[in-house]
Parts: sequence; C-alpha cells; structure tokens
Amino acid sequence: MDVAKAYADVFKQELADNGLLKEALDNVLQSAQGPVFVTGSALYGNIVRRLYSRRLLVTDFDFVVSTYEDSDRVKPVNGWMKGLIGSDEIEYSGGVKRFTKAHAQMDVSKLTIYNPPHIDTLLSETPLNVQSLAFDAREGIIIGEVGQRAMREQVVTVHGIADAGYYADMKGMTVEELVQKKAKQLGFTPRL
Repeated sequence: MDVAKAYADVFKQELADNGLLKEALDNVLQSAQGPVFVTGSALYGNIVRRLYSRRLLVTDFDFVVSTYEDSDRVKPVNGWMKGLIGSDEIEYSGGVKRFTKAHAQMDVSKLTIYNPPHIDTLLSETPLNVQSLAFDAREGIIIGEVGQRAMREQVVTVHGIADAGYYADMKGMTVEELVQKKAKQLGFTPRL
C-alpha cells in the first residue's frame, strides 16, 4: 500500500470538505508562482482526525512558499485580515506572513529562511516527528518519511532537538511536556 498516496487522498478529502482551509490554500496557490506546501497541524492534524476519528479542531493553517516574492504576493482576500498579535496589526513575524479570519489563522512562510532553502531542510528541522510532513499542493502529493512513519505508528517523539527545545521554551514547557501534550492531543503514544 502506498501510504503517501493514502495520506494525500485523505487530505484532498479534507480540502473538499473544509471551505476555510480550501479558501486559504486557493489564495496562496493563486498568489505564489512557485511550489506551495501545506505543513503543520493543517496537514497532520486533519489527517489524524480523519484516519483515527479523533476530536481535533484545526484552525491554524501553515503554508510554505519558495521565495520572499511569492510570500509577498499573498494578500488578505475574502475577509482574511492581516494577523494580530496582541493589539498590534502585523504582516510578518519571524519571517512568517500571518492572516486571520473568524477563528482561523493562516501563516505563510518562505523556504528562503532555511539553509539550504528546500522543503527537505524544513522537514529535517521540525521539532516533532509528526510535524515532518508536507503536502505539495501543486503536485497533490505527501512528502516526509519521518512524518508518515509517525502517523502510521501513532507515536510522537522529538525530531529536531534544537528546534524542539526552542519551541518548548516558546510554549513555556519542557521538551518532554511538549511531546506528551502533542501525543495526548493526537491520541498517540509519547516516546521520550
């Protein structure tokens, strides 16, 4: 069985059923000229929710485009607004362009913040194994062996130790707590 194809099919069904996610992706696809990837909980969270019948509410949509120019072309449309952090309207935060609509948040980052600027670099540096997954929206395929294995085995563990530490600090928790929290959220087993 081709697991990547099965996960891609599940995610394509999510796109067909989730109007807000589809609207956000369509905006990015129409704006960017190069590759567009869906990453983060918008991808793995929705696949887990559908495959394993988990009760997850996914309202954070992460997209990765290839260049700053592609990122800069994405504008707020159809009621999406520049994101807010506190009371400050922002367009970029840490190299990420942010938009909000209703209860959802859309972040658009660019591969040029990675060295080398390639999707494989991003996937190799994700804090947790389940995050090491991407949907190539132009090709309709899933990439990321580590993330696919995590979903198949239903296990959450540290993947990129440096980024896991940074991410845990940002959330005010230890790396162990981060792994346990994500595993509990997904209904997976934590592996420390």
